[in-house]
Amino acid sequence: MEKIVTIALPDQVLYDLKAMVREIFSEDSILKEFDGNLDIEHLVTENPDMIFLGEEVAEQCKVIKQDLRMNAIPVAFFSQQQDIALLRKKSLELKADAFIMLPIEKVFFVSQLHMLEVLGNLHKQHKAQYEHLSSLIESQNQDFEQNNRVMQSLIYDLQHEVISHHATVETLQKSEFFFKESQRVAFIGSYFFDFLHDTWDSSEVLDEIFGIDKHYKRNVEGWEALIYPSDREKMDRYLKSEVMAGHQSFNAEYRIIRQTDEAIRWIWGLGSLQFDQNGVLVSMMGTIQDITERKQSERMLAESEEKFRKIFQEHAAIKLLVDPETGNIVDANKAAVNYYGWSHEELIQMNLDQINVLTKNEVLKKLSESANRIRNHFEFRHRLKNGEIRDVEVFSSKVDIAHKRYVHAIVIDITERKRVESALRESEEKFHNLFDNHAAVKLLVDPDTGAIADANKAAVKYYGWSLEDLKQKKIQEINTLGSLNIEKSMAQVMTNQQNHFEFQHQLKSGDIRNVDVYSSKITINGKDYLHSIVHDITDRKLVEKTLRVNAARMRRAEIASKSGNWEVDVKTHKVIASEGAIKIYGMDKGELELSEIQVIPLPEYRSKLDESFVNLVINQKPYDIEFKIQTQDTREIKDVHSIAIYDEDKKRVFGVIQDITERKRIEEDLRESEQRYRNLVENAPVGIAVYQEGKFVYVNPEGLAMIGAKHPEELIGKPVMSIVHPDSVDVVKQRISEVMAGQTIPPTEEKLIRLDNSIFIAEVVALATTYHDEPAGQVIVTDITERKLAQEALLESEQRYNAFINESDDLIFIKDDQFRYLVANKAMGDFFGKKVAELIGKTDQDLAEQKNLKPCASSDQKALHAKRAFRVEEKLGNQFFETTKFPLALNNGRKAIGGIIREVTENRLAAEEIRQLNATLEQRVTERTAQLEVANKELEAFSYSVSHDLRAPLRALDGFARILVEDYGTTLDPEATRLLNVITDNAKKMGNLIDDLLAFSRISRQEIKFTKIDMYKLAESVYHDLSVNASQSEIKFLLHDLPDAFGDPAMVRQVWANLIDNAVKFTSKKSSGLIEIGSTKETAENIYYVKDNGAGFDMAYSAKLFGIFQRLHSINDFPGTGVGLAIVQRVISRMNGRVWAEGKENEGATFYFTLPNQ
Repeated sequence: MEKIVTIALPDQVLYDLKAMVREIFSEDSILKEFDGNLDIEHLVTENPDMIFLGEEVAEQCKVIKQDLRMNAIPVAFFSQQQDIALLRKKSLELKADAFIMLPIEKVFFVSQLHMLEVLGNLHKQHKAQYEHLSSLIESQNQDFEQNNRVMQSLIYDLQHEVISHHATVETLQKSEFFFKESQRVAFIGSYFFDFLHDTWDSSEVLDEIFGIDKHYKRNVEGWEALIYPSDREKMDRYLKSEVMAGHQSFNAEYRIIRQTDEAIRWIWGLGSLQFDQNGVLVSMMGTIQDITERKQSERMLAESEEKFRKIFQEHAAIKLLVDPETGNIVDANKAAVNYYGWSHEELIQMNLDQINVLTKNEVLKKLSESANRIRNHFEFRHRLKNGEIRDVEVFSSKVDIAHKRYVHAIVIDITERKRVESALRESEEKFHNLFDNHAAVKLLVDPDTGAIADANKAAVKYYGWSLEDLKQKKIQEINTLGSLNIEKSMAQVMTNQQNHFEFQHQLKSGDIRNVDVYSSKITINGKDYLHSIVHDITDRKLVEKTLRVNAARMRRAEIASKSGNWEVDVKTHKVIASEGAIKIYGMDKGELELSEIQVIPLPEYRSKLDESFVNLVINQKPYDIEFKIQTQDTREIKDVHSIAIYDEDKKRVFGVIQDITERKRIEEDLRESEQRYRNLVENAPVGIAVYQEGKFVYVNPEGLAMIGAKHPEELIGKPVMSIVHPDSVDVVKQRISEVMAGQTIPPTEEKLIRLDNSIFIAEVVALATTYHDEPAGQVIVTDITERKLAQEALLESEQRYNAFINESDDLIFIKDDQFRYLVANKAMGDFFGKKVAELIGKTDQDLAEQKNLKPCASSDQKALHAKRAFRVEEKLGNQFFETTKFPLALNNGRKAIGGIIREVTENRLAAEEIRQLNATLEQRVTERTAQLEVANKELEAFSYSVSHDLRAPLRALDGFARILVEDYGTTLDPEATRLLNVITDNAKKMGNLIDDLLAFSRISRQEIKFTKIDMYKLAESVYHDLSVNASQSEIKFLLHDLPDAFGDPAMVRQVWANLIDNAVKFTSKKSSGLIEIGSTKETAENIYYVKDNGAGFDMAYSAKLFGIFQRLHSINDFPGTGVGLAIVQRVISRMNGRVWAEGKENEGATFYFTLPNQ
């Protein structure tokens, strides 16, 4: 914004206007003031950005708009009139761009001001671009006279591109902040209506006003569908007659039906028209505001003003009415009199600076802000009559009474609140220091959502996440308990039902830890939180688990009478042993010394036992050990298992000992049995595998070979699902679940995947088992791929036979030696007018009735005795039939015949017609050949014309622009230099476009010379040529083996060049680009592809990729003409191939094409 010119504005309006402009744009010198005497020449010299007219000179808007030098400048007039409909009508009559009601209402003024600014910027950009280009054209007119028609077309294209792209995009980007701010504040939506293409775009706020989404049909019909039915005809007539035909700016109030809730809403639409250089209306842009509430407010205003006085005086809140220009207190209510201590008469004689501790200038400044804003909020310090200074909160708003602006202030005493807030801040600071620096892990959790509001340093260290990461998480992401149970636990804390819990928490490392959590409710800033202290109890839980397991073992041992209990007094070293323990030791007394027990284990175990005993007593570590002893009576060697716990309070160790000699023997026998079983499994002719927790723990050699593995390590530890085909995933998951539940599972057929990704079909038998004493599943796998293929082939054969019989239009049958139908198809039944079942077992004579089938009977007899198939033509009435009949031998040794009958009546008639057409065919071919030769010559002439006639003016345009830059560059301003560079750039683009169009044209006419092509060498050569010229050095090129193809080498080279060049271009902005070229081989064709990890594209627009001039990316991001892929599609289609593409935005694209391989 550089300059706003005002003409004949009243002093008060000018003062308010300056204040608002200064607030919005932070500039003091953008207003230029004129009196009522309008001097157009002087106004032109000022070159303003926009013009504001006073109400008495509003008519001068017409004069300004009629001047060609000024008609692009936005003009608005001020008015005391409050009737919006009359103001809009007057705005149309004066050709004004906007109007502003007095007194100035800020929100409305901001929206109007930003709309005028955008319109002004667009007009100036259009005018500047057009005038500059026009001057360049005029200076070179004589040189370009012979090419005037082409030049004008080119200039229009360039002008359209410059204006449409730079003016619209750059200006709208520059003004984006103002639009969004005004829309956000005033709830005003913006739109752009393209009349040439019958489409309109809208802002998010406008979509919200209309209640529509992005899929809504945006054209005239869609706009009219939104309008309230009784307003549609009037608005349709207004748009088409007055706006589109009469070229009047759009300014109307009308009703719509909001689509989200079908509510009837009032809206106010404003729009500015844009024309092309020929004066043709092309578009309209403007704003729409929901004024439903304002309409309601206007109706309620009178009632509101009547109530204001009573509410003001009787309200319990402290209220003041202040003149913003002087600061004088105009009125005060009873509450104000009671609060300040002065009488009403004293207060209305005072100035606000006598109450507010601020200076008079500071008070007036705050009053000015309040007078120009709808709502304001301040905190001040006010002085009472008794001299006491109080903290107050002031909510103020402007109010107009009898055409005079006042400030209505509500005063709230917050002295006590300030004191409490200060104490609270001090308390919170103490809490935060205590919370953050505490050694225990602490979390602050929102009980409503589970969000972690805060965590101390110990929590950051314990969980492994940074504080920022922790505060982005919910407690549900750390606690392994289900969400519902977590919510229940938080509710118990909030209601003081429970505050101690045991949970499992997950750390960043993935470890799951057992924790004790003590939680309590705490309130911060009026919000309730959970204050949780977390203690890690993982080690304690492990000990408790061990004790439980050992206790269970002890009970089993006592039942089997092969275990005993013992305890040791740590202080006296006295040992008390149960009868079972004494029996195991081979001793005869129950009270022993510790030294007597320590010599019973074999020497090699004694040091380990002593160490475990010390660790139990001193370090509380688990005592669970197996060792060998020698009994004291028989000197027998036994295997024993002993566990113990230490009671700190009693200073005693309590233990259990068990004789496991028999178990050890059984385990040895089991190992021998397992070895025999393993030998059987290892040599089994079927695949056998064992899995635990979803992963392979064993696979026999046949199973490895079946999967294509050479070593067990290739499968052991891998998930079972890694070799399961997606089609069988659900079946396998169900089977694993049932097996682990102990159910008996019948054999199932599953698709499995070998390590080389080949697929085979297997019959799988599954059963539950154990492996290393842990539950497991075992599968026995048989490869039935060949059997399934044979079954499928048989089924396919039967289906083909049924399709051949029942779907054929030919009459197909098999008859026995008595000429009774054994097999007949649907067409045969239709011939007789019966169902197929009604034909079986009957002869033609049984079925013929009125048909003369004697010729058929004769050929049936012949077929029965023939040695091979024969063909005969038979005529039945006016119909001709071509019949093939052949002999058959049934399983019982009897003879039979088969036949296929086809009606050829139409063929006979068509053959006659063909003979007649052939008589004149040669002459038509000669004439058509001559026509094609003429067309080809015309096409060649057109190509020459395009190449020569279009290039000449382009070269001239580019050359003269360069001369201006080189010879006059120092005298031109930067904008002129930029525009000249735009001309040269666009001339180059037009030249490239002409080259691509000629190439596209030649492709269609070029003769194809099919030959065998080495696709690998051709692709490698093309990439080498392109990469030499490419500026990107970080692109990795991966070329797989490519099979040879048949086609025209030159044309196929062009295909590779276009596709690889695209891949290089669209990966140019990647830090590490990758281009991969490969293929797959089909029966009659090869599929080739070029894959990259570049910009990619949205598959929703894939249909546009191969159209000429179609682009999915901005030309500024990736240069090009939009012809390259069209050439690829044309070349491949001429060689009987196909082309398609797949991609994803920002992840890359793959282009495929096929060529015949023979």
